[in-house]
Amino acid sequence: MANFFLGYSVIIIGVLLFKIPIALGGIAWFSVSKYRLPVSYIVPIITTILPSLDFFTTSYSISKNKRSSGKHRPLSFFTLFSNLALLILPAILLSQSTNFLGNNLCSLQETWKGWHSHKNVAAIKGIQSTLECCGFKTPVDMSYPFFSNPGKKKGVPKDDCVKLSGFNTACYPLWEEQMKTSGGMLVAANAVMLLMKVRIPSH
Repeated sequence: MANFFLGYSVIIIGVLLFKIPIALGGIAWFSVSKYRLPVSYIVPIITTILPSLDFFTTSYSISKNKRSSGKHRPLSFFTLFSNLALLILPAILLSQSTNFLGNNLCSLQETWKGWHSHKNVAAIKGIQSTLECCGFKTPVDMSYPFFSNPGKKKGVPKDDCVKLSGFNTACYPLWEEQMKTSGGMLVAANAVMLLMKVRIPSH
């Protein structure tokens, strides 16, 4: 009876461990989309999907080993390939994710400049509304509504965003914080994946 409960406890713990990177990857994926972060969607998408693939691969390998009745058989091509892929991919994703934890000024600024030069109202207005901020480095730096000659009747002053919304904070520090938070979740998710591959071999 003790072995029965111990076996199920191990299974439950294993399932929970696989759910951790799925949850972290999913939240990071949502944040990348919500805050329009200049991050390739491939990283959070694969990070979210990979644990499920690893779980089914591991379960299949363990089940196959049990059916072999203790006989030592050479590893199949599927087992070797899947284990290798599920070890290399988290390592690559972990390396990519650490890039988001450093100084993101260049990538964020280039993205914002591109939006501003193309008058992308949805992107800039969306960030300002979501983060409750105005402009990039300062509340009047490339903010929406876009500046135009205030001398004209239909001119838009630089501080129009602040006047309309009441937000006095620049978006860059808040935006970068979301970038680092998402990066941290992706790093943690892939680190857990690598740890599971070391501690829970699939053969």
